[in-house]
Amino acid sequence: MNGLRFLGVLAVALGFSGLLGASGCSQTYSCVGDFTGTCSDLDATECTSVRGCKTVKAVCLNGCDVPGSTCDPNTCSGSATSCSSPCNAMNDEPSCNQLTASLGSALSLHVCTWTSDGCLSVCPSQKSDTACKAQGAAGCSWIECEGAPKDDCSAYSGDTCPVSLGCDRTSQPVPSSN
Repeated sequence: MNGLRFLGVLAVALGFSGLLGASGCSQTYSCVGDFTGTCSDLDATECTSVRGCKTVKAVCLNGCDVPGSTCDPNTCSGSATSCSSPCNAMNDEPSCNQLTASLGSALSLHVCTWTSDGCLSVCPSQKSDTACKAQGAAGCSWIECEGAPKDDCSAYSGDTCPVSLGCDRTSQPVPSSN
């Protein structure tokens, strides 16, 4: 009988602690802030969790050529609607080969290369993440994800908050409405 009474008390105690713990388990973290990055800032594993972004075959591109990226008039040619690598604006071999990026200490890196197809960015010739990042001064970015993030940070839960795009996962849990 004492064993049954003990089991009954234990069941009631576990029931109460489960109920008391339920509100703690239902708390969630929120996602706040504004997007400051683009889909190209994400790797393939993060890409699919952000609406508006899509994974692509990994490639090294000049940042100006990345779909959905911001067209910086200081480093890109064209406009916001038709943005491209500065190489595309070079019409002859001497001007193509003279476009360089400074590495500091009087060192520089070629941004473009002259080919039978005209002046092209050096980025697509880089076939690995490491090689591409080594050409960062030439504007190269390793792209596994493209597009423009949709909604805003608050549309994401704290668990799916795209912090690498500038959103911030709150540090304190916010009670859910459940």
